[in-house]
Amino acid sequence: MNIRTENLLKTCRLFEEAAEGNKKWRPLLHLSPKTGWMNDPNGLCFFGGKYHIFFQYSPFDTKPGLNYWGHYATEDFVSYEYLPPALCSDEQFDCHGVYSGSALVKDNELHLFYTGNVKLMGDNYDYINSGREHNTVHAVSRDGVTFEKKGVLLRNSDYPNDVTCHVRDPKVYEYGGEYVMLLGARTKEDKGIVLIYRSDDLDKWEYSGRITSDYSLGFMWECPDLIAINGR
Repeated sequence: MNIRTENLLKTCRLFEEAAEGNKKWRPLLHLSPKTGWMNDPNGLCFFGGKYHIFFQYSPFDTKPGLNYWGHYATEDFVSYEYLPPALCSDEQFDCHGVYSGSALVKDNELHLFYTGNVKLMGDNYDYINSGREHNTVHAVSRDGVTFEKKGVLLRNSDYPNDVTCHVRDPKVYEYGGEYVMLLGARTKEDKGIVLIYRSDDLDKWEYSGRITSDYSLGFMWECPDLIAINGR
């Protein structure tokens, strides 16, 4: 763990401790962080004898800001363990937010995949076709609590030329002896699509195609998922 991560986690802990005594407005039955803002559940998985529930978490504000991945774990969905944030915005490639993604359990390791958000400073950016980096990032843990960021898997230059800077929320799963990644995207014609990438080793990814619709179902598709039920 680098010094930036240590300082961010320490600051987050101080905010949470300061809010510990005020539980009036916190829900009794639903999971929530001790302070700040929460959103999308991320990386739901079973690892190390526990179910892990990650979520979008901005500890220092009541609206989206410096997003982290908050973390709960449970063995029975009755009692929950509140854990330190699994991922912080502590690198250049995710300095403006650790956005949504997914988890994959493989060979006694917990792999997290997420979007590292970066907004460049400047007056000429529209942050749709310019001025934004949406980096697909890989992190790994052996204990399910402490994660090491392995680095960026895909950058803007790795996405098709007809999509905007809005590419995010990797969903990774194993299928047919290889790994498949789905990414939500927005085309330059303002049509939502899903990009498909494939890999043999979770490190090198190649563009494989896309999922689209005959007519527009929104200008951006987010948090794609693919679930098999009864073999279909």
